This record gives sequence, structure tokens and C-alpha cells, in this order.
Amino acid sequence: MDDVIIGLEIHVQLNRLQSKMFCGCSTAYHDSPPNTHTCPICLGLPGSLPVLNKKAVEYGIKVGLALNCKIEEETLFYRKNYYYPDLPKGFQISQYDYPLATNGHIMILGDDGAERNIRINRAHMEEDPGRLVHAGTIDKAKYTMVDYNRCGMPLLEVVTEPDLHSPREARAFLDKLKSIIEYLEVFDGSL
Repeated sequence: MDDVIIGLEIHVQLNRLQSKMFCGCSTAYHDSPPNTHTCPICLGLPGSLPVLNKKAVEYGIKVGLALNCKIEEETLFYRKNYYYPDLPKGFQISQYDYPLATNGHIMILGDDGAERNIRINRAHMEEDPGRLVHAGTIDKAKYTMVDYNRCGMPLLEVVTEPDLHSPREARAFLDKLKSIIEYLEVFDGSL
């Protein structure tokens, strides 16, 4: 029988912030009509220049420290180019190659009841794309609409090493991470 080996990549939306990652648009878009929380920066219109939300970086550092990570002294944001309908710019601003935090860990209870160390490879910041809204189910929708309200929302992507050995351990890790980010008040708990 093969052993189960699981690594996770978790996108934490830093939704306790008042403004998006690179512009002043409100992050309170959930109950708003589509495409009402956007600006030229969110949409990547010519001539618009992003300005980094300093508070988002502070939130990322808080999470990195809580995950026992090394906080890097230098990091870099760059354009990750890809084309998809929910990404109007044709690129996503990310720091994948130079993450904010590296080499962390948190402890969970393993399947055997003993504490296990789950290594965190990295935590890096990026902006969320928009979202596709299907008219009906995804496989039978007659059309799909795009809502850009989510474009530019600050994300912290947390990547583990493949240290988890069962779905139960993966769930235990996610529950622990969720409790940490809720305690730090960088995430409101709504999934």
C-alpha cells in the first residue's frame, strides 16, 4: 500500500483590511452589485500605477511570525503573466520568487494522537483575481459573467511541505491555521 503524502497551498484573503492590495478600493464588496468596487488600478487600465498597501504587508508579517517563519529582509513584487477572463490586466502582482516569509512550522495532533511538526515552506503575498459567475451550474451554464469586485484583494499564500499523511491531518492543519489568522484579526473567518 502506498503512503499518503499531502502538501497544501492555502490562499488567505486578508479581508480585515479596509482597502485592497494596490489601490484604495474598499474590501467590503461581498454584498455589492458586480463591478462596483473597482478602479483603473484594479482593472489594469493604461496609465494607472499601483501603490502597495503597507498594512497588508504588516498583516503578512504578523502571520509569518505566528507560523514561526523567517521574515525576509528583502522581497520583490513582480508581474506573473497569465490570461484568464477574471484577470483583466493579463497579469497578477505577486512575490512568489521572493516570498515575505520562509521556513516556518506549526504543530498539530497527528493520526496517532502525538504532536507533529508541519513545515511551512513559504508565505508570499499576491493580489486576488476577479471571479467567474456561472448562470446555472458550471457544466450547464448558458453563459458566464465576470465580477471584478474581488480583483486586487490582498492574499497571503501559505505553502506547506508534504508533511501531512491523511485527510484528517490536513483538516487539523487547516483548522489550526484558521484559528491563528482569526486570532491575529487579519481574516474574519468567512470562507
